[in-house]
Amino acid sequence: MKTSRESRIEQNGARTALFAVRPTGKRALYFTKDAADKAVRAPTSAFTLIEVMAAIALFFMATFAILDLVSQSIRMAHSLNQMGPTAGMVAAELSLTNKLEEGTFTGDWGDLYDEYTWQQDVMIWGTNGMFQVDIGVFKKGNEDSRLSIFLFRPESENHMGDGAASRKAFSGSKK
Repeated sequence: MKTSRESRIEQNGARTALFAVRPTGKRALYFTKDAADKAVRAPTSAFTLIEVMAAIALFFMATFAILDLVSQSIRMAHSLNQMGPTAGMVAAELSLTNKLEEGTFTGDWGDLYDEYTWQQDVMIWGTNGMFQVDIGVFKKGNEDSRLSIFLFRPESENHMGDGAASRKAFSGSKK
């Protein structure tokens, strides 16, 4: 008696068939002449579980990368749509000057931005002509944006520490 691992080839005229016999005695596989020469088992063309999982992982990584880019683009577009002035606008105008004076200065944008005002505090930082400028923009008295910048203006009057209020570098306290 044949076991399940044994097989036999029967020739019947021009056709050849290969049969694998199971322990129950039933024939399990049938091949034509071409297939009998190649293998005992029929070849399957399917993906393995690892290949499917790798493809799904790659798909989701690409999808989430694209979603992240879209989210960043929407966030950046929203930030460009700011309706009021910023402290950077005051800093840009201040950076055009060659000389600075210590003190607190305020202003507004006239009819362009009716509800907004700005304030800048100019302080000497050290004794070499370095100034710290703290700029705040206010909408109806509430702070809307704040910025602190350093400007080097050696031509300014009070840069030699002649009794003016100055700050020691990186100390954060007034003298």
